[in-house]
Amino acid sequence: GLVSLFGVYSAFFNVSLKLAPIFVDKKAWDLIFNFLNEAQRVTTVLNMVVSFLFSFYVLGRVSWWWETMNCCRGIQGRNHDLAMLLSGVAAAQAPVGENGWPDEKWNFYRYLMIVFALCFKSLSPCFAMIEFEDLKEMGLLEESEQAILKQSIHPRKVVLKWLSM
Repeated sequence: GLVSLFGVYSAFFNVSLKLAPIFVDKKAWDLIFNFLNEAQRVTTVLNMVVSFLFSFYVLGRVSWWWETMNCCRGIQGRNHDLAMLLSGVAAAQAPVGENGWPDEKWNFYRYLMIVFALCFKSLSPCFAMIEFEDLKEMGLLEESEQAILKQSIHPRKVVLKWLSM
C-alpha cells in the first residue's frame, strides 16, 4: 500500500541523488547539496519540536488515566465505607424485621452492587454492556425497582437513596 509506495519513492530519490554528480554540473550540485543540508537541519529542529509537543500529549493521557483510577478508587472506597457502616450497625443492634439482619444485609448488598455497576458504567466497556435486565436476571434488581430505574434520569442516585432508607 502506501508504505511500499513511499519505499519506492525513497529508493528512487536516493538513486537519483547518488547519480546526480554524474549528470549535473558543479554549480547545480553545490546548490542541491546546500539545499539538502538545510533540509536536514530543519528536519532535526522539527524532530525536537514534535518530540517536545508529543511529550505533553503523553503527559496529558497519563494524567487522565490517573484521574480515572483515582475516581474508581474513590468509588470503591465509598462502597467499602457503606459496607463497614452496615456491618457495624448489624453487630451492635438486635435483628430487625421478620427474618432479622440477613434480609437487610441482602438488600444492602444488592443496592451496593447496583451502585457499583452504575458508577463504572461510563468508565468501563465491560460495565457499559450491563443493562437493568441483566441485573434483574442476576437477582440484584426486582421488577418494580427495574421499572423505577428505567424512568429515572440518574438511576445511581435513586439507588443511593434506597441505600439510605
